[in-house]
Amino acid sequence: MPLGIDEQSTIHMFIELGALLTILHTEVFRTLLLFHSKGFAPETAFGKLLYQLRAPDAAPNAIRRLEPYLDLDFRNALAHGLFGTKGKQIVLYKNAKLEVWGILDLADFMIRSKNQNVLTQCMTSVIVQKKKAGFFTPASL
Repeated sequence: MPLGIDEQSTIHMFIELGALLTILHTEVFRTLLLFHSKGFAPETAFGKLLYQLRAPDAAPNAIRRLEPYLDLDFRNALAHGLFGTKGKQIVLYKNAKLEVWGILDLADFMIRSKNQNVLTQCMTSVIVQKKKAGFFTPASL
């Protein structure tokens, strides 16, 4: 193999790409949510933001319905480099002490990664539809 690309390195590249895309999709979702919520600073930690969005006057009021879809532990493990491979599985760690948080096969990893992409695409679609309907005009704010 002149380029050194074999099955194992291909799978590792796929996992690395999946991790990157999961982080990006989760952060795009966060940015969209922050941008379209009044009175929140972009540097707010995501967990704190979710808590603040529970307030009766916070927007969107349906934030509690989003929490089951936000796979923050998965995102955090990937974003902080707390994952690796063992055999044909992906091991996710809780912290820098490498305490195991979960073990996924490649299919489960792909599904969890794709779920964050779908959530972000749904948020984007809703924002586009609301914008077309005039929801974000000064009169509606």
